This record gives sequence, structure tokens and C-alpha cells, in this order.
Amino acid sequence: MGKLKVVFHVLAEKGSQIKLIEQALEDKDDNIAFVSETIETLRISANDLNIVVLQATLSNLEWLDEVMTIKQEHPDLPVFVYCPEIGSEESIAGLENKLIFLVNDLNSLRERTREMLNKTEEPKKRILLVDDDENTLNSYVRMLRKTPWEILTASSGKTALDILKENSIQLVITDIKMPEMHGIELVSKIRAHDTKLPIVVCSGYHGMKDDQNLQLHGVTDFVAKPVEPDVLKNKLNEILRA
Repeated sequence: MGKLKVVFHVLAEKGSQIKLIEQALEDKDDNIAFVSETIETLRISANDLNIVVLQATLSNLEWLDEVMTIKQEHPDLPVFVYCPEIGSEESIAGLENKLIFLVNDLNSLRERTREMLNKTEEPKKRILLVDDDENTLNSYVRMLRKTPWEILTASSGKTALDILKENSIQLVITDIKMPEMHGIELVSKIRAHDTKLPIVVCSGYHGMKDDQNLQLHGVTDFVAKPVEPDVLKNKLNEILRA
């Protein structure tokens, strides 16, 4: 897996220290991008590590409302409030546990963001579950809710393909017998674009395990329905660690 891309969203007034902020945060060894924004244009990129840096002034407290708005829409987004006017660094009314940080100089801003980047783990691996039966999808989600993976679901092959186009997926679990688009057709369409993506077939037809179509399209593994939670989790662990 490549190095995680870090996007700093810099919210500051025109003529302020945008360039100085970027110079303080840039690092030739990191995959870093800077986006100069306003709260109205703030766009969070799904597959990157996003950090907001908001320049503030004690003479105008509108920035506090902006911080609250950002956190309402993106509660897990780190927000660094850079305010040179304050005498010392402190949390904002005890909100540091909500990923809101107050810093008063560029060196502190760099150090605090470095600490965060050093602690940041690789993004969660995403698993896409495909089944036309809602109860089955819900049962999979319950089985995997305490795992370290991010779970996405699709109730049809078409929806699954749309999700694959828009997201980085590390593993697909699919049913075979589905209306509109059969599971084999879904696997075939996935393989036309990605020959290495792990695909696990879950089916109540136990004979499918040795089906030549599955072997032809490079299905990674087969799990028989009804699916046992430990069997599924162990199988996914094995594949994703490979």
C-alpha cells in the first residue's frame, strides 16, 4: 500500500499567512497536498487523511461558529485553530477530545500535526458485501461490526459496480443467485477491470465451491451459507493479511 495522502484544508482570510502555514506544514518525505478553502467550499476527500487548519483572531470570534459547523458535519475531522494572538496553547473549552486543537505559533502547529500523522494508522480496509437479501446483508454487518474493517453493502450487482467505481475496496463478498445481475456476471465484470481484487462467494449451493465458472473468473474463496461468523472472520483475516 502506498503512503497515505494527507490533505490540509487551510481556511484563512485573504492576505493572511496561508503561504507561511503551508511552508510550516510541508514535508518532502510526505504525500501532502494543500487546499485553500472557506467553510462554504470545504470538500473532504474520502480516501485521504484530511486535516483542517483554520486561522483565527481574538478580535473576531466568527471562527468559533465555523469550527462548530465543521465538527457537526465532520465529527471525526481534526481541526487545528491557529491563533497567534493567544498567550499560550490550550484546548478550546475542553474540546480537545473532539479533535479540536488551539495553537499559537507555526512551530507548534507543525509539531502537533506531526504528532497526529505519526500516530495515524493506515486507513481501514474496506469490504463490500453484495446480496439481494436485506436480512443477509444485515447479518453480515452484525458479524463484522467489531472487526477493524470498514463495511459497505450493496443489494444488487449494479450498485456494487457503482460502489467499486467510487471507492477503494480491498475485498468483495458476493452472493451468486441474484436478480437482474447474477453473481457470476458481477464477478466477470469486476475481473474485466481488476484481476487481483479478492472475491469471496457466499452461497447456499455447496456444489458451487467446485464450479468451473468460479475457477475461471479467479474467485479467491468460497463460504457456504448459512455463514458461521467465526468461519467468515477467519477467512477474511487470512485473505486480507496475505
